[in-house]
Amino acid sequence: MPKTATAHLEMVIHKPIDEVFAYMQDYRKNDTWQTGIVSVDQQWPPGVGTSITITRTIVTPIKTQETTSTVKFTELVPNRRIRTTTTGGPAEYIGGYDFEATADGGTKIRYEGKITVSRFIGPLAKFLATRFQSQMEGDLARLKKLLESA
Repeated sequence: MPKTATAHLEMVIHKPIDEVFAYMQDYRKNDTWQTGIVSVDQQWPPGVGTSITITRTIVTPIKTQETTSTVKFTELVPNRRIRTTTTGGPAEYIGGYDFEATADGGTKIRYEGKITVSRFIGPLAKFLATRFQSQMEGDLARLKKLLESA
């Protein structure tokens, strides 16, 4: 039975909005801050409908395996919004980021995502779904540290 999980996060990165947005729309850089990324093949420049193929390693209590997903930009508004959805892979995903400039020159990011794990069954699907929020928290914390230290 498929398991669905949502994640909601908000954070401020103390860098200008154009720098943060430019970094995040370039999924080829995802391996610098997202867990388990093995490779990313992204058409450039990105735009609505642009495809991204992402291969990642998924580590579970039972096994480790590589999976490949095709992600498409469904909305891309410079310095305002990135939305994507999966069109293949072990889970269905829809979500993205909203960007807002802060008064002190930083960038407020709001993340919202929903993942439905259907390829895995039983306890494994539950494990992957429940890990979604904590993984996104860790990934965005790495992104914040990376961008603020540059």
